[in-house]
Amino acid sequence: MLKDILIVAGIGFTQVVLTYYGVHVSVREHRIRNAIFIGVVGGIGIALTVWGATRSDIAQTNLENELAAIKQNTEMPQPSPIINVNPPAVNFPPQQAFVGVVGRGLVQFKVPESIVVDFTTANESSSVSALNEYEFDRIYIAETEKLGPNGELLVSKAAEEKYYKQFLETISKIHPTDSRTIGPQQNFVSSGFGPRLDNGLKNEIELGSKAVFHAMEFVWRDQAGQHINEACEWLQPQSFTVGKPFVSGQSEVWHFCQGHNGLKK
Repeated sequence: MLKDILIVAGIGFTQVVLTYYGVHVSVREHRIRNAIFIGVVGGIGIALTVWGATRSDIAQTNLENELAAIKQNTEMPQPSPIINVNPPAVNFPPQQAFVGVVGRGLVQFKVPESIVVDFTTANESSSVSALNEYEFDRIYIAETEKLGPNGELLVSKAAEEKYYKQFLETISKIHPTDSRTIGPQQNFVSSGFGPRLDNGLKNEIELGSKAVFHAMEFVWRDQAGQHINEACEWLQPQSFTVGKPFVSGQSEVWHFCQGHNGLKK
């Protein structure tokens, strides 16, 4: 900017000197008409120089402001912090099988289909089979509240208890007739089906006022007796982007419930 000012000042100064010299010479030689002409043209030149410099300065300022605005608009937004609660570490004796979830994913989230979550069930024991294993799962739509440190929308512990209690009441009326044996380190993929998605519910989940809540229970036997393992988790709002289609596995953030994750028996 300083260089531009000095250049314009130099041009203006030379124009003033040339105009003065031309007028001075014409007056001395009694050429008044030439003096007037040189003075008018020189004055116009000086005025145009000042005007051009002013316009250039304004244009440069506007350009800098536009570039700053473009930079601000194109900067990557800082993602909301992920508020997660990890499941408790599971320690089981070597003579016991342990069945639980080792993977999960929202595989269907589109109108007007049902919400579908695939989950992988595995026997994590390296030597003991899980006998007569069966499992229950249900998908609910839970309400959220601004409970994060920066007002992030989360499912409260009270809501987690509410929906898991509802899940237990539902499965207490079911008497499974099919079971399976899961060998050591063996796994299976199952699908949980939730409510049918409409535009209103889809919008609520994407905006974070509702969350996909998945409750599970696994029951099996081994030489140590019967065992029950609980699992409870829900999708955080950061998993969705409003106006963009959901892509399974790319942005899922599963939040494990504060309770109901671990051996019950």
